[in-house]
Amino acid sequence: MMLFCFPRYPFPETLTFDDAYIHGEIVRILMKQQKYDDPRLGPSLIALGRVMGLTVIEKYVDTLDKTFKYSKLLREVYAGVNGKDVEDPDLQQFFKFKCWI
Repeated sequence: MMLFCFPRYPFPETLTFDDAYIHGEIVRILMKQQKYDDPRLGPSLIALGRVMGLTVIEKYVDTLDKTFKYSKLLREVYAGVNGKDVEDPDLQQFFKFKCWI
């Protein structure tokens, strides 16, 4: 399957829309197959969110949120997209509001 080749692609430090497309495909395939525990999902969601914005990953976040068992992944994704630490006080308030803590 092509998914296994995508993570080997050498991504630059600053991501482009082309890189976001590849990360988007990784996320789409993993979410479609319900492989929520796959270690590639978090980094690809972060990369996609950084380039395209949080609204692009909102559907995936909602899907993970409905399972009630991926709060840690969601905290890491939101912190990564915003370029902050998971322990940031502002993010902690947001995580409490979303019941991810």
